[in-house]
Amino acid sequence: MLHVSLRPNSPWGCGRGPKSHVESLGPNPQGAATIRPKLTIAASRADSVGDARGLPTTTRHVPSLGMELAGKTCVVIPTLNERNNLEALVRGIDRAFAGLPYIVVIVDDGSLDGTAEVARSLRTCGYPIELVERTSKQGIGSAVRAGLVRGLLHEDVDRLVTMDADLSHDPSEISRLLTGAAYADLTQGSRYVTGGVIEGWARTRRWVSMVANALVRMLFRTEMLDHTSFFRCYSRPAAVAAIRAEKYTGYEWSFGSLLAVLSEGLQLAEVPITFRERRCGTSKLRTRAMGRWLWSILRTWAELRLGRDRPMRAIRYVAVGSTGILMSQGMLFLLHGVLGLWPLAAVTGAIEVSILWNFELNDRWTFKDRRAGSNRRTRLAKYHAVCAGSVALNALMFSVLSLELGINYLVANFVGILAGFAVNLRGSMSWAWLGR
Repeated sequence: MLHVSLRPNSPWGCGRGPKSHVESLGPNPQGAATIRPKLTIAASRADSVGDARGLPTTTRHVPSLGMELAGKTCVVIPTLNERNNLEALVRGIDRAFAGLPYIVVIVDDGSLDGTAEVARSLRTCGYPIELVERTSKQGIGSAVRAGLVRGLLHEDVDRLVTMDADLSHDPSEISRLLTGAAYADLTQGSRYVTGGVIEGWARTRRWVSMVANALVRMLFRTEMLDHTSFFRCYSRPAAVAAIRAEKYTGYEWSFGSLLAVLSEGLQLAEVPITFRERRCGTSKLRTRAMGRWLWSILRTWAELRLGRDRPMRAIRYVAVGSTGILMSQGMLFLLHGVLGLWPLAAVTGAIEVSILWNFELNDRWTFKDRRAGSNRRTRLAKYHAVCAGSVALNALMFSVLSLELGINYLVANFVGILAGFAVNLRGSMSWAWLGR
């Protein structure tokens, strides 16, 4: 595996030698890339963004094989103050293609550290770089989209690879994405399929990433394990579909573009990658960006699901939940404040009473048209399971955001409530009360 490092004595000079990209990873007499990773396929049939007509086809593993690639590949790299990483990344990409035709589209969002100057210097050295300069920070999603649009202008480009500029994505693993391109329209470099690796992350960041990906998988039924990595390979049809997700301008582009591709009924695949924490510079992912990502997830899900299943149902569900909160508080006061019951026992009793209360109202009012064909006891048991899941997610989000990341406890609790509500409503609509 190639570990890209900076060239200490080459501040963007032309120490590359010949201007043609001939630095090979290995013998290749025919000029074809030989690529042999394991591949996991997941195809989804969808009639609208995120609303699949059925579960994606069963995932399968494709045997290792060698293959020849035709056409040109465009590599899209969004940059913002990545001066110290860009040279090593571009040289690594050049070695990865080993003489095969490619272009690099760098979309720079007004970097102040000279990133654009580095790109121009590398282009002078013979690397096939196109630089798109923007005057201000417009978001990583917007930058990736602009790069895809630029790449699609080249009629000889068959595939478009997107990757981060901070060396967290290993250029030598582009070959894995290209293998997936032979079987799927979008190949996702995945940290969570078998063989995927994360290096340099703290336990808290791992948990946040895993919870975020699990939430997207559950809400949109993607059957994928990694939705938040930008290390991908798009076919031309997939790239055309992805650029329609123009309202997602930040990190939320990662799932917004994925849903746009799914909406076209295109096939997706995941291949294992090694993700490494950046070595130089600072991360652009901030708490505000994470909050915007979560809000986009919930807003998109609400637009897709509730718009098809009567918005009034959601309003009723919220109304029932509000009365459940009042019921829980009232029972807690009665059991502990009046009867003097032990606090933990009183809270447990109050929660159970509120669950029963909510179930009864939802069963008779919110989902009264979905009771046919199911047993009342079964619905009650499923609703208990759904509530347990939402409470667990609420607690997990609160612990991570407040205790680990130091976010205000009220804000952390509110985010946890939103996430728990989404899980609760999703589970109630698609499982506890059957029907569509």
